[in-house]
Amino acid sequence: MGFPKHLLRHRKSGHTLLELQMQRLARCFGPGLVLGGEAPHDSSWVSLSDPREFRGQGPLAGILSGLNRCRTDWLAVLAVDCPHFPPELYQQAESLAEEGADVVVFQDSESRAHWLCGLYNKRLAERLASQLAGGHRAVKKLPEVCSVQRLQVPKEFGDEIFLNLNTPLGALQAGFLEPR
Repeated sequence: MGFPKHLLRHRKSGHTLLELQMQRLARCFGPGLVLGGEAPHDSSWVSLSDPREFRGQGPLAGILSGLNRCRTDWLAVLAVDCPHFPPELYQQAESLAEEGADVVVFQDSESRAHWLCGLYNKRLAERLASQLAGGHRAVKKLPEVCSVQRLQVPKEFGDEIFLNLNTPLGALQAGFLEPR
C-alpha cells in the first residue's frame, strides 16, 4: 500500500485502524499486545517488536514475539487489517479447541484458512523459532510442523468478516483514508 496499514484513519471517526481494532478487542480481552506496530502512547497495550534474530521476517516473527510474552496458554492473533472479524469468536474457539491443537484458525465458506485470525498455543514457540531459524516464514505452512484445527465461521457472520484492507481502494471502500 505504500504506508503502514495500522495508521489508516477512519473517514468518520478519525481513529486509526489500530485504535479501532484495540477498542473492538477490549470488549472481549483486557489490554493486549501490538505485534509489529506501535501502540498509542495513551493506551495500556504493549508494543512488541520481532525477536532480534528474526526482525522483519513477517507475521511468524510477530507471533513468536507474542507467544514469548503471552501469560496464558493461547495467544489470540488478529491482523489489524481485518476490521470486521468478531472478537467474540475467539472465546468460542478457545472452548472448541481440541486437546493437542497447536493452532486454531478460522476458515471461510470456501474452506480457506485465515492464518492471522486464530489462536496460537504457547507450546508452539520453540517450533516457530526453529522454523524461522531455518528460513521458513510462511504462516500457511504451519500444518507441516504442528497440529492445526480449522473452525468454520458460522454462516450468520458471512465471509465479509475476512475483509482485508490490502489495497488503497479496499481501504477507501471500508471508510479508511491514508494517514495524515
